[in-house]
Amino acid sequence: MKRFGFFFVLLMASGSLLMGQSLDDVLAKHAKAAGYEKLAKVKSVRIEGVMTRGTREVPFTILVKGDKIRYESDMQGRKMVQVYDGEKGWFYSPRSQEIREMPKRLVRVLKERSSLAGPLSHWKEMTDKLQLEGKTKLDDGTEVYKIKYIHPDGAVTVFFINAGNYLLVKTTEHLKANGNEVKRSVIYSNYEDVEGVKIAFSRKMIMEGTPGGSGRRARGGSMEIRYKKVEFNIPLDDSLFTKTSLTQK
Repeated sequence: MKRFGFFFVLLMASGSLLMGQSLDDVLAKHAKAAGYEKLAKVKSVRIEGVMTRGTREVPFTILVKGDKIRYESDMQGRKMVQVYDGEKGWFYSPRSQEIREMPKRLVRVLKERSSLAGPLSHWKEMTDKLQLEGKTKLDDGTEVYKIKYIHPDGAVTVFFINAGNYLLVKTTEHLKANGNEVKRSVIYSNYEDVEGVKIAFSRKMIMEGTPGGSGRRARGGSMEIRYKKVEFNIPLDDSLFTKTSLTQK
């Protein structure tokens, strides 16, 4: 009986080890497929694209240099500019013609819109909080690896990695918005190769509100960001990412 128990424990330990190796293997292949190593060497980025919400399209340009970001959009003839200097963010409101500091929520949105690296680009720092839950299929039949990430605050994000090409195709997470719980999904598609880096030129965000919730965010909605052009290592002056640049012509 003792001998049986010993082999049972050994078998369980081996199974756990194999699962850990399988998780690392999937993530390593994902990093290679996405070109994270090459992207880490990029010094600056210029992105041209359009944001679509319903029937309204808003063209935008994003400049990125290290941790610094500049976002410019044209909303019905009025220019909206947001900058982040690596520590703080500001935006210029064409309505009030004032410069205001960006709250943390808007800074997070700005970083998401400008990030070419997937949310698993730093997977080696996250492995102790990642769980591989095997394979599954999405609604369109795509076979994917399902990986769950548990945030320090207990929130959960689920990543779906294409089992064929190892590119990220979808993420889901639950958030609090205006006191309501909402589910946010991001669908990544239309991947293109830019100097060895695979970039999702289409990112569709879907918000699903909690039944019985109130307010626009509780009811949910969708928005799509489409990149039209991505350029690497173009000259960008640091003055473009300062608060004072918001009022300069």
